[in-house]
Amino acid sequence: MLLLLVFGCSDKWEEYYARPDWLEGPIYQQLEKEGRFNTFMSLLEYMGYDDILGKTGYFTLFAPNDSAFDQFFKSRNISSVEELDTALIRDIVQYALVENGYTPEHLAAAQSSEGWVNGVSFRRLTRSSKKYYRTNAVDITQGNVDAFVKNDGVKYIPYFLDEFFATVGIPSADYNKIFPDVPYTGFNVVDARVIGDFIVAENGYIYELDKVILPLPNLDEYMNEHPEKEKFSEFGNLLSLVVTYEKDSLDLSRDLPVYYKYYPDEILTPPNEEETYNPQTNCYTMFVPENSALTGFYNTKFLEHYNSLDEIYDKRPQVIYDLINAHLFSSAIWFNAFPSKEPSFGVLLNENNVISAKLASNGFFFGISEVLQTGNYFNTVYGDICLNPEHTNYYEAIQRIDVLKSIRNLLTSREIDYTLFLSNDSVFTAGGYYFSDVADGFVPDGTGEEKVTEIVNMMIVRGDYDDLSGNGFLKTLGGDIIRYDNKVVWGGGNIENSTPVSILETSVEPINGTVYKVNRNFVPPAKTYIEVLASPPAGASYTQFNLYLANSGLISSGAVTGVQTRKGLTIVVPVDEAVTSAGLPAYTATDSASKAEIKNFLLYHMFQDVKYPESGTYKTYNVSGVMGRFNVYREITTTATTDGFEITDGTGNKATVLNTAGSCNFALEGACIYQIDKVLKYE
Repeated sequence: MLLLLVFGCSDKWEEYYARPDWLEGPIYQQLEKEGRFNTFMSLLEYMGYDDILGKTGYFTLFAPNDSAFDQFFKSRNISSVEELDTALIRDIVQYALVENGYTPEHLAAAQSSEGWVNGVSFRRLTRSSKKYYRTNAVDITQGNVDAFVKNDGVKYIPYFLDEFFATVGIPSADYNKIFPDVPYTGFNVVDARVIGDFIVAENGYIYELDKVILPLPNLDEYMNEHPEKEKFSEFGNLLSLVVTYEKDSLDLSRDLPVYYKYYPDEILTPPNEEETYNPQTNCYTMFVPENSALTGFYNTKFLEHYNSLDEIYDKRPQVIYDLINAHLFSSAIWFNAFPSKEPSFGVLLNENNVISAKLASNGFFFGISEVLQTGNYFNTVYGDICLNPEHTNYYEAIQRIDVLKSIRNLLTSREIDYTLFLSNDSVFTAGGYYFSDVADGFVPDGTGEEKVTEIVNMMIVRGDYDDLSGNGFLKTLGGDIIRYDNKVVWGGGNIENSTPVSILETSVEPINGTVYKVNRNFVPPAKTYIEVLASPPAGASYTQFNLYLANSGLISSGAVTGVQTRKGLTIVVPVDEAVTSAGLPAYTATDSASKAEIKNFLLYHMFQDVKYPESGTYKTYNVSGVMGRFNVYREITTTATTDGFEITDGTGNKATVLNTAGSCNFALEGACIYQIDKVLKYE
């Protein structure tokens, strides 16, 4: 009733709700009003978008003008839209249409849960999806067949604005390295220029382009469509090795069979995947080595021990995945970022190495003259493990055993050096613990995995020791001590068994250390330190020290009372001559004063922790007193020397660790025994 009183008649009602004069028309009407988009409008009408864009929705339209279509027709040697097929018209129209209306400021901004992030965006989702593309598929029953690959991903359109380049710190010159024949004008869409200001419409915004843009192929398509694809065919063969095809028997819409194409989960950035992570601000990057670079890498390194890629893929598929993944990145990498990416690439790459730079719908394609070493799987000490089938036990142990899987990251580090001792499989399996293809695991069942873990940990040393011609001691990744003397090396068990490890071959090629090929594995010790002292190797001068220890009353249940081996134990044993001339009570003495002196003598020669040649101060097990509820232990100081180390006792006297059969003997529970030339004195 109130409305009737106010308006009185229908004319006033219509006047009140009439469209304001200042409101712009819908997109289609605005195109018509501008008068420069007649050809494009005919395509919109053909596809039924004249009705959509003329009434409803909210869109961004990248509209080629009539001059752009004149050039497009000329390039295809045609004269009008009548000569375009429906598929091509659909591609032109749908790739030009972006959901939602964006001003230039909003095109350069990314939408997030917290609002707009300014200046970081260069891609938007279109209505275009290239559902099929030609390829050469591999059918399990028919072999290689000409086919269509089915791809359901919707494509993104890239654009480039000054605000984007300024915000993310990328020089706009990088655009011209991808599109060298197109001037960058401050706002380009793919390889077209935006002309003038954007046109405001009731249901969105229009950007006038000077070129017709077709949907970009994705990276996988581009391997087939590249003008010089034969130059990069070797990498294409590598990709073909890992993909699988599934025939779509229900799809008969094509004149050739239709397949789905799948990359395995191990390929971290599938090149046929249109939807990238955070697609408004990001895309994939694919580096493709030219054939000569890749075949050179095969001949000198990758296939040194294999006859073909198929053979290595059959035996070690992860190695093929690693090589492919080394060239695929889940982020957008621009030219200006190449120098800073050297640690990631594994090689120094610059624009001079780029043979071809293209933009695909889901990322950048760079054809390059180098093979990247991303992950450093092949140029580090790990390379000998993963590329040489003679070291299958090492490879399978690191791939399969949970506690060893992190070793792959260690051995491929560019920041930390390692020394690797490698025995071939015939040597490795001689110990009875090894990887079995038949069992698909480590044998014998129950203990094989534990023993193989022990061996692998004992064959790796942190640090690059490229010269073992002298003598000294090294600590392994597993915490064991190994001894070397003029290129002969021993673990504790090797000393016990008189089975030294000889170096057969040395490689200093890895970027992070040295690899030694050896004739046998290091063996952990089997004896306790009490057993080693009681039954030392030939040439050790332990007799007098052991007599004192055996008669001291300190030994209980096969160990020295109060001495902990949880964190390791070092025992330094003076040679017999030094003990007999030290003025000690007889080892058979029974009076309390003598027994206390003998006890202090023995415990002062036992250190907490495992000692190997480095400088430091260590607590002995000799107690000087008690503070509160805690014992106060006397200390010794060690100093590394070129030949080993020396020890300074509490009186300032120095004892030298001798390089004899008495040093270095290793025992169970992390104990290490050295021979010294003097008795240590604490007062």
